[in-house]
Amino acid sequence: MIGMVGLCLASSLFLTLTHAADQPPNIILIMADDSAVDNYSCYGSDYFQTPRLDKLAETGAKFNFCYSQPVCTSSRVKIMTGRDNVRNYVIFGCLDNKEKTFGSMLKDAGYATAVAGKWQLHGAPNGSVPSDHGFDTFCLWNFPGGGLSRFWNPSLIQDGRLLETKETDYGPDIVSDFLIDFIKENKDGPFFAYYPMILVHNPFLPTPDSKPSKTEDKKVQALENYRDMVSYADKMVGKLVDTLDELGIRDNTIVIFTADNGTNRSLTYPFQGEQRPGEKGLATERGSHVPLIVNGPGLVPEGIVSDDLVDFSDILPTLAEIADAELPDV
Repeated sequence: MIGMVGLCLASSLFLTLTHAADQPPNIILIMADDSAVDNYSCYGSDYFQTPRLDKLAETGAKFNFCYSQPVCTSSRVKIMTGRDNVRNYVIFGCLDNKEKTFGSMLKDAGYATAVAGKWQLHGAPNGSVPSDHGFDTFCLWNFPGGGLSRFWNPSLIQDGRLLETKETDYGPDIVSDFLIDFIKENKDGPFFAYYPMILVHNPFLPTPDSKPSKTEDKKVQALENYRDMVSYADKMVGKLVDTLDELGIRDNTIVIFTADNGTNRSLTYPFQGEQRPGEKGLATERGSHVPLIVNGPGLVPEGIVSDDLVDFSDILPTLAEIADAELPDV
């Protein structure tokens, strides 16, 4: 199936890949949690503001028709393995530990590898942990030995150790700092950082940048907080890009941004004069239509806007071409 899918995403990008043969590009793959395509200003939203992602879209490639699955586990299993769920889906919260993923593929190709953010793939009967899939290091929420809190005073497991956190600690800051440390340690490359974000899943809580709400209406507060969470996710993307610039490795790093499914159904948000309810979990357009932005100065030409149909099974074979890695033998 992977062979049949081929490398259509890479073909759409017209990747120049001018790097030396012995130094393939670094790769950062970012996936927001619960955020449809219309939650981003570069995709036409006049309610959500995502300036850092807008800039990446403007100076790289923006795909107008990328599709995930409608819910979390199925999307994560699909993007990590490059295979449709009919072939490898087990149960919610589980990635079969016998599956081959892009982590192992890139590790075998000589990449240093890290995963940080949300895991939730370790469930019975045969779930996975990062070491099953080629990741050298990790900092994760929803992981064996951890608790429920993901945002304030988060319960995060870093390389098998439960971190000590306090009420003023914000989970997305901790995992992004972890990735920055990983990038700095591996700046000579190549490295692969997989960032399945904790943001922007419910509960819809204020971020460190949120201002006090002027309303007592809980639904309005939830939407305001959600908008702030989208903005904070955008800020975290910018934080990683700024690190690449500071280290002088921006020109040899490809940054990919997407999301795992549609917006939470408890939310209804404005979009160009209409009110749109979230459709996460539904096999509808807004249940699985997600953003896809690919940026890499010197590697991905500026200003590409593609209407090609792309889905999550295209990601792994594209990473294989970028990294000159061997596809999993499945």
